[in-house]
Amino acid sequence: MDWEEYAYNRLEFNICLRFQVFVLLYIWVSIGAYGLTDVKRDFMRSFCKNCLLFLMILILSFVLSCNKNPVGTTTEFNWYPLAVGNSWEYSRFIASINIQPDTTYVPFSDTFFSTGQVQVTKKDTLLDSIPVFELLENLKDTLGSYSSLNYFNNLEDGLYYYGFNGTSYLPPLQSTTQQSLHFKGKYFRNIREIIDWLEKAIPLSFSSSDFLDYYLPPRKRIQYPLKIGSQWTYTQTGDPWRIDGKVVNREFVTIPAGMFYCYKIQWLYDLNEDGRWDSDIEFFQYVHSIGVVKWSILLKNIQYTDEFGNVIYTFDVIEETQLTDFSVQ
Repeated sequence: MDWEEYAYNRLEFNICLRFQVFVLLYIWVSIGAYGLTDVKRDFMRSFCKNCLLFLMILILSFVLSCNKNPVGTTTEFNWYPLAVGNSWEYSRFIASINIQPDTTYVPFSDTFFSTGQVQVTKKDTLLDSIPVFELLENLKDTLGSYSSLNYFNNLEDGLYYYGFNGTSYLPPLQSTTQQSLHFKGKYFRNIREIIDWLEKAIPLSFSSSDFLDYYLPPRKRIQYPLKIGSQWTYTQTGDPWRIDGKVVNREFVTIPAGMFYCYKIQWLYDLNEDGRWDSDIEFFQYVHSIGVVKWSILLKNIQYTDEFGNVIYTFDVIEETQLTDFSVQ
């Protein structure tokens, strides 16, 4: 039995134990109540009935939630659920925090909310020989809707990312000709643009296109089997920068779609190309056998500059995305 099974069984045991205690208490009060006045006897019986009713509702809610949102007891993760028809729905927010100085007026929206859906639409072939699964991603926020196609496949040693097209990504600004955001030596138009730049790991020369951009060799998104301490390279230095994935823990995650026991993956960045992992980027993903259920990103010390490159204030950015619903074969 692994830790997940142990924790789940302990939860069931505690609920069952409390139910038995309440039943015994009810029997004891019912027997002992014959020596009490009618008022006290009715009160004690009513109190115990209400306690039993409350506990039965709690147990029923627990059982129904487990049937709808199973935690699962897989000890090894070695296959991402890429089947045609599988889909995942997400909610996402991005917020600015720790603005310094704290009396500064923020001239742009410091919070973004969006929703997204990812669906495996079909099996496909790249370059007439590489089998892949096509995933359609649709994002919606207050500014509009965006769609992109991404191509993945499971190999024996991991989940691989082969390419994409139709992305809504916009390249960062190359000069400080207007007020803008400055992070890791680059200039950006808004917070969302920084997040997209880091998540997609796309060179600055890239622009939106209707043509397929593919990676040869493909990028390893997840290494199989997942286990605490395993680490792999996602992108190399100069392509466009070094990114590693590392499994740092296993933990329970409670989100709108349910409760899941996940592998926690930390994404390590070396954008400065100095051989050291950047401490101002904290990126974590939580992966379960049904797919990615949550990820969070914290970016520190982003600068807001004027048209001359002078720093007006600094702030941090946090992004969090959670699974709200899913359909997996």
